[in-house]
Amino acid sequence: MMKKQEKIFSILSIIAGIIFLSTLVWAFVKYPSEQAHGERFVKDEITIIPSLAVFKPITILVISAFACCLCALEALRGNIIKLPMLIKRLIFVAFCVVAFVSSYEVIWNFSMWTSAHIISPNLPVDSLNHDLDPIVFPNTSFNFVFATKMFTLVLAVSLYSVFFFHTNMKESREEI
Repeated sequence: MMKKQEKIFSILSIIAGIIFLSTLVWAFVKYPSEQAHGERFVKDEITIIPSLAVFKPITILVISAFACCLCALEALRGNIIKLPMLIKRLIFVAFCVVAFVSSYEVIWNFSMWTSAHIISPNLPVDSLNHDLDPIVFPNTSFNFVFATKMFTLVLAVSLYSVFFFHTNMKESREEI
């Protein structure tokens, strides 16, 4: 049976997931095609509170996905604590690897985004795209805002997950 805290975190996770999915559907319906991956998520701004809170769809996606993942972990805390130590340690190591890789990608994206803006200072920052290797990925480019925020999301979720699993690994002296 779920504890009161787990129910609250489950509900919050579901609400954040619904916000994520509805924003995703809205963007795909409004912009069924795009020139660069992720472009549909940076074209508009959505007013949440007039004159106070206006966000691009990618920002809403990242915030809601982050909240959804964190609340889901908190809702599952009781089940995660019961996992065997080996499983928890393997998950911990996996999240450390994901955090390492995504931190590199965030740094790389910000560096390339800055370079692209220096090269094309008259283009709006939100419209800057990165063309991937044309031999491996012909006609494939990614919007820098989209790519950077997505990798930052992965980094943030993996760092929280590292913290979460680290604080929930209780080992006895015999297991060490």
